[in-house]
Amino acid sequence: MPKLIVTAPDGVAREHPFSSDITIGRHPMMDVVVLDPLVSKRHAKIEMVPGHGWRYRDLGSKNGSFFGGVRIQERLLQDGDEIRIGRSRLRFVARTEDEALISSISFVREAPAPIAAQANVEAAAHLAPGVEIADLGELRREYEKMRLGFELLQRLGALAQPKQVFQEAARALLDIFSADHCAILLFADGRFRPAAFAAREASEDNIVVSESVLDEVRRTRQAVLLADTGKNARFREARSIVMTGMRSVMCTPILAVNQDLVGAVFLDSTRGAVAFSPQDLELLAGLAGHLALAVENAKLFERVRHEAAARAQLARLLSPELADRIIAGEIKLDRHSHAREATIMFADIRGFTQLVKRYPPEKLVQTLNAFFDLAAKTIFRFGGMVDKYIGDEVMAVFGAPIAVDAPADRAVAAAVRILELLREFNEKQAAAGEPRLGVGIGISAGEVVFGAVGSEETLQYTCIGLPVNVAARLTELARSGEILISEEACQRMKVQPDLEEITAQTVRGLDAPVRTFRIRHAGSTLR
Repeated sequence: MPKLIVTAPDGVAREHPFSSDITIGRHPMMDVVVLDPLVSKRHAKIEMVPGHGWRYRDLGSKNGSFFGGVRIQERLLQDGDEIRIGRSRLRFVARTEDEALISSISFVREAPAPIAAQANVEAAAHLAPGVEIADLGELRREYEKMRLGFELLQRLGALAQPKQVFQEAARALLDIFSADHCAILLFADGRFRPAAFAAREASEDNIVVSESVLDEVRRTRQAVLLADTGKNARFREARSIVMTGMRSVMCTPILAVNQDLVGAVFLDSTRGAVAFSPQDLELLAGLAGHLALAVENAKLFERVRHEAAARAQLARLLSPELADRIIAGEIKLDRHSHAREATIMFADIRGFTQLVKRYPPEKLVQTLNAFFDLAAKTIFRFGGMVDKYIGDEVMAVFGAPIAVDAPADRAVAAAVRILELLREFNEKQAAAGEPRLGVGIGISAGEVVFGAVGSEETLQYTCIGLPVNVAARLTELARSGEILISEEACQRMKVQPDLEEITAQTVRGLDAPVRTFRIRHAGSTLR
């Protein structure tokens, strides 16, 4: 499955796998939302062209799409293509790393192999003492393997992701044992699956793994060595031997501390019948034990990192009090979706494209961040949650995921206060010769579906539903300094402000127009 990697102006990258046409822009209804003020709300689309692959098409964006520094209208995408929109980068990946890895390792079932040696993983650290090795050259070779193995263990301890641990180990084991191929496999649900692959020759991108060998390792929990496979009549005809010409094989289990099978390491060589020795097997089994510990450490580090990222995300989107209650476990946010009554508010900067032409990007980003800080603090003050920032727009939710009393009243009060604070902000901006901002606000209410959306690494708590669409539509229509409210939001208010009904508005997905009201005397934010 292809994916689009979006790198935002702040350097944060997010992956978006897709299997059908996708739209790209900063509007919340886009399939891929790009949080960049220089990106249009409907900026571009990636679509399938039968017989040709995926095509990138610009949808008439204001600031354009650029490939190789040249503005483009469309392009048939190739693996690795990078397109710049605004200050963000889009990289197209035709095949994921996992898909490439799976295609690199083939499993073949064959007759049971003649085992030349076995090694008990628990006793693998007890290698023969140097005095028992008469050949000085052999002693030096064994020392070099031990030295490389020790350096590998030092590097593995510094890696923070299991994928990095496996890939580093696969490359290093090739050098330690002078093997031709190395595959590291994970065991789950009764099957071995690829985790990493390395080959001595860059042109070789495939290894054939014997399932019979894996079965033996899984059954005995011991490392096995196969030597001179071509001499044995039964094994000589095996498909893996014919396809690769391998002469020697080593395979060792990767065992957890509790002796559960985590996976296996598979090495092969075509150099000769004695490419690997029993001493190699002992060393490989010992290194596999440390590999299991390195993976556990990496998983622990990754879990801590995810928890820290979750705390940081909560602190940006929720009031400090609410974030503390969630972190303490008093309130639980999970991936299950829940239908909730909520009030949705959008606040969008008016005329931002014109500001882009008049002011340098650094000045605009500084002004934009100041507005977001003002808006977020106001939203928190009235018990709301910042759902997301979308370019020059902020979306807030009142009443979900945590229920509050009178969410519609709170949303309207927050909207009015944002415009009041923005007037003061603009007065200071004008006095300093800095950009002034105009903001239009739309509010709607009703039942939404709220929950965690996204992959395990990029979970985002958000809501979807008709009230979101209505609020977004009203925000598009609201002029600077104007607050537009749907009839559904008005009906849920306990105390209504001074309202004026305006022309009913059409919303995509609704047959009947939406009755819409404007708050009188909200006042202009630009003077």
